[in-house]
Amino acid sequence: MAIHIKLILDRHLETKEFLRRLSLAAGTSLTHSNLMRACRDLVLQVEEKLVDELRRAHLRRPINDKHAIARFEARLTEAIRIAVRQNPLPYNRGQ
Repeated sequence: MAIHIKLILDRHLETKEFLRRLSLAAGTSLTHSNLMRACRDLVLQVEEKLVDELRRAHLRRPINDKHAIARFEARLTEAIRIAVRQNPLPYNRGQ
């Protein structure tokens, strides 16, 4: 249980530090919610290609195996990366 709590705290601190760096680069404060909405919008814009990549990847989410979950998440990240790189991204949110 203590290891799980440490992992959660590590991820929380990592995310806070990431947001601090992005905020510094942007010259304004960014929140976790700001970042998550932007990521959601990005993924929605490439949905069609992402569906193709996920079908090709044949992902199966593991249960209770942290190494297998890490590999699964890495493969999911790669599918998202490919979908984003192969799609032009029209920006239309908030217009």
